[in-house]
Amino acid sequence: MNNVFEFITNTRDYALHFQNVEYIKHDFENFYLHVDVMGKEVEFLPGIFYKLDLKHSILLKGMLAILRSYEGESKLIKILPKVLDEKFGTRIITIQFRNIRDSYSFFINQEKVYENKKNYQGKDDGNFQYKYEYVKEEPEYLEIPTERILFPCRTGGEGTRCSLKGVFREAGIFTTSTYKDHYMFFNEYEMHCLTACSEEIRDICKTCNNCMRTVELMKEGRFVGPTKGNDSDCLTVGEYDGRYVIENGNHRACCAKAFGIPLVKAKVNKYRRTDELCQEPKVNNRGDNQKVLDSFYKVFDERGISRPLVNQYLETDGTDVGLIKLLKVI
Repeated sequence: MNNVFEFITNTRDYALHFQNVEYIKHDFENFYLHVDVMGKEVEFLPGIFYKLDLKHSILLKGMLAILRSYEGESKLIKILPKVLDEKFGTRIITIQFRNIRDSYSFFINQEKVYENKKNYQGKDDGNFQYKYEYVKEEPEYLEIPTERILFPCRTGGEGTRCSLKGVFREAGIFTTSTYKDHYMFFNEYEMHCLTACSEEIRDICKTCNNCMRTVELMKEGRFVGPTKGNDSDCLTVGEYDGRYVIENGNHRACCAKAFGIPLVKAKVNKYRRTDELCQEPKVNNRGDNQKVLDSFYKVFDERGISRPLVNQYLETDGTDVGLIKLLKVI
């Protein structure tokens, strides 16, 4: 799909949805006027560039040339070129998408013309097309395949509880604060998905004594699973069409998935699919693209990583593994 769009802004509305925030025509044009670089390329969001050009008819060019050569004292004549530019100039925008890391969509006149989807292990598993309802019956106590358990969305704490979260937070690529005006490198689900495809990340997990003790007991079959009437510290999951979502026991499930434990004992609550489709995530249109851009590059600037190198990563790699290697987190 073509990743470059050029069109007359006077006649088109356009919008960009990036990390659940909507940026509209007004945001693009105001940002460009703020930096005052007409005709030059500007980075609006990480790896997303654009420029504005003003084109004039032959007649308008002649009039502007005459007015700009005026050296008299009349303030009206001096501001006329700007007025004519705004009124009769054709404003052309060229937008180029070079970011292959993030998920975002671009719309012209409310029609989606470009989309990039972040690629990481577990992305498709975590997507639910339909809503589900709880089946009101006794839960089952089963041994279930670890590969069918979705990665955890939260593990709580850091340090002795989750070394990975502590390391990522220290590196500035994981935060639990609101993401509206900050670039989001990882949410917790994505962070734990990364453990499945990166031995280097698993080396971080190995520094956590609590997790490694759990892995040792599970490999030896000595970790006591939940039984009816004894649910203390148990792994509890909800079953959704054969996929299991963790309800309690995130650390245990994370350890099993990261270190290849094929089966785990769990308390299983049943859910059945309804005919109702899941709603699209809400998009907030009050974001500040400059703050997002600054928060993105700050992480690299603090490590002395040049912007051309960062841009090369966004354009040619874009993977989570590539990111942690570029940042030398491990």
